[in-house]
Parts: sequence; structure tokens; C-alpha cells
Amino acid sequence: MSSAEILTVGHVRRWPEILRFWGDDLFDQPHRRTTWLGRTMLELGTTPTPIIIARAGGRYCHPRESNAYFREPYQLIEGHMRIAYLQAMIRHKHSPLLADHEVIVATLPTDLAE
Repeated sequence: MSSAEILTVGHVRRWPEILRFWGDDLFDQPHRRTTWLGRTMLELGTTPTPIIIARAGGRYCHPRESNAYFREPYQLIEGHMRIAYLQAMIRHKHSPLLADHEVIVATLPTDLAE
């Protein structure tokens, strides 16, 4: 998935604000850069393992977030800290930064959301 597409991965309720805060901390707070994940991502220019997202899941509700509808075009399923750091690396134009990132894209069944 391209860096531009990574920026379109969303989450429900206040999560986008929280993820942006965590990601900006990677550049503003030394303690984030010295963690295994922060250090590894800054060195690799991407995530060490793929995040998991759902495509076109807007008809689905998040079961743990007051049934808020999933975001379109992509809803984060797993990898909260990784997406926070990766989106911040893209926004901050970090170098090195890979042009494409490995992502697992889930396609949700259309007949279950009715």
C-alpha cells in the first residue's frame, strides 16, 4: 500500500486523534524513539510486520466502540501503534521512508452487515 493510501486508514470515534498524538510523539519525545518499535520503524522506513485493515467496511459497526461505523475507505483492525508511527513518519517526511508498505487487507462479507 502506498504512503498516500496509508494516510487514508482511519479508525472510529476519538482514535484518529489519539493515533496522531502517539505518532507525533515519535518525533517529539525521545522515549518513543528508543523503544524497540520506534527505533526499528525509523530505521526500516516502514512497519516490521503488516498492519491489518478492512476495506469498504462502512456498513459495519465497531463492537467495542459504542457501535460506531467503520471508516471508509479503510478501517484499522490491528496495529494501532504501528499505524500511528507510520502515518507520522509520512506526515513528517521521515527518511528513510519506503514508498510502499506491507498491509493485510480484509474484505468483509457484505451479507452479514444487513
